[in-house]
Amino acid sequence: MEIRLNDWILEVDFDRTSKFYNDMDDEIQCDCLSCQNYRLYLKKNNGVRSFFQQLGIDPFKDGDYTSYGVPENGRLLYLGVYHIVGVIVSGPTVITDMWSNVNLTKVEDFNIGFSYELRCVDPDFPEPIIQLEFEANLPWLLDKEWAE
Repeated sequence: MEIRLNDWILEVDFDRTSKFYNDMDDEIQCDCLSCQNYRLYLKKNNGVRSFFQQLGIDPFKDGDYTSYGVPENGRLLYLGVYHIVGVIVSGPTVITDMWSNVNLTKVEDFNIGFSYELRCVDPDFPEPIIQLEFEANLPWLLDKEWAE
């Protein structure tokens, strides 16, 4: 299926992408507070969750994301990647270190771009692979205080 997002036109194999995520083990999740906060944000935010799901991604599984720093103004910076089976038909194919120079897709608190520069790919992920990269400045939603 073809998806247009700002500077990108993607040809996404939704069925193969969603099958990969659906077949993943639910038990492989970090349980640190920042990861719990990230998943809680996704549970409460239908817009972001729907965006990932339209690409075949289950955002609760297999993403490689991490938070940076301590929460400032009640928000915490996250950077991460997910993977999609597909190809970039047009648009930038490399975005690393170019966040301010490309027309990123904005979804709620997320800035999202797509690249062929791959990292943290599951060895069983089907090819061809597009990497979705994101930065998100998310509110701290847990009732617990942040701790490293």
